[in-house]
Amino acid sequence: MNLDNYPLGSLLIATFVVLSALGVVWIRRFHRLKRLTTHHEVMGYFFPVAGSIYGVLLGMVVVNAISLFNAAQMNVNNEATDLMAIFALADAMPPDHQTTVQNLCINYAASVIENEWQAMDAGTNYLQSRYYAIRLFKEIIKAADFNPIIGPELLATAHSLLKERRERIDSAMREIPNVEWITLCIGGVLVILFSYLFVLDSIFVQITSTVIIATMIALNLYLVILFGNPFSGDLKVSDFPFRNALAFFKEHN
Repeated sequence: MNLDNYPLGSLLIATFVVLSALGVVWIRRFHRLKRLTTHHEVMGYFFPVAGSIYGVLLGMVVVNAISLFNAAQMNVNNEATDLMAIFALADAMPPDHQTTVQNLCINYAASVIENEWQAMDAGTNYLQSRYYAIRLFKEIIKAADFNPIIGPELLATAHSLLKERRERIDSAMREIPNVEWITLCIGGVLVILFSYLFVLDSIFVQITSTVIIATMIALNLYLVILFGNPFSGDLKVSDFPFRNALAFFKEHN
């Protein structure tokens, strides 16, 4: 089940918050409140420590997930830019090589947009796009000696294209480790349980406090889900750079 879509995510967040609030009601109904209040002074020292440790851990994971998402976005921009540079530099090639290279650029961009983006959403690799990328690189190698100035630049750009492509595929295949998810989920539950050890005179105030804590934890966990895989779900890296490149190719072909 893919959790990185907004309707299901909203349902999960709401469920976690409601269960956390019901826990407050259950504690106040079935436990002796006076016994809990006797521990307030001691628990008051431990709760900020536990909350701070979990907050730092969760914050680091969220920042890392967002950083990976931004890196994937920049990676796609760089890959499309390299493809456009190859297409433009091919104008200096002999006519036969020029036509082959530019057609391969068009086929590669179209294949990425029409097929590979959906394949990455499903966590798989589309071999046809890789075939076009390798053929493009081999064609540039064949024609690299035609111009001592443009040839090396074309080779360097083609190498950069393959590198950016590999990094994009790696980002699409990457998943957050299970041990990281287990740690985050257990930590979030423990923080909520810890809050039950405090009893306020007003149950409304206590439920409100617990709901706020649970909502913040749930929202941050869901950010990790959304940003954890940059190429799947409702929030994912756009294929606009490749669409823009394909439009450029058709305009100048």
